[in-house]
Amino acid sequence: MNPLFLDISHFQPIAGDWRPLESLIERAFSDNDPKQYYDAFFSVFEIHDEEDCAGVMWSAVHGMEHVGTYELILLHRFHKFPSFFSRLLLRRIYNSGQKELQGIPIAKLIEIQTNQPNKAVDSTAARVTSPASSLRSGQEPRHGQP
Repeated sequence: MNPLFLDISHFQPIAGDWRPLESLIERAFSDNDPKQYYDAFFSVFEIHDEEDCAGVMWSAVHGMEHVGTYELILLHRFHKFPSFFSRLLLRRIYNSGQKELQGIPIAKLIEIQTNQPNKAVDSTAARVTSPASSLRSGQEPRHGQP
């Protein structure tokens, strides 16, 4: 497996320092095929679900949106573990005007169900929890803030 992929997917900050992850994300998007790192980004989204990551993960979000072709991986990972950033990406896709992914209504995927945060999603029930008002509005938090 690609060492950069492993470095990203297993990243742990040292003393709260997320800057090394920013460098890894930059290297991934400088690669000829940055899509090969999407699963690594989703791993970080899931492992550090409740963390702001000092705003570093916004680089991965913006990079994936720019490069594109992340929707199928997003859907797969969302069903496995609906992390904050996977829910946020779904909301951003929905807000851009796209209403379905693989025939599944995005609105159904992003319905708010406050009593079951971060549970695996059944595509027939497809309910998730939004942990922040910024997710509901599709807006980004300011750098370094949740």
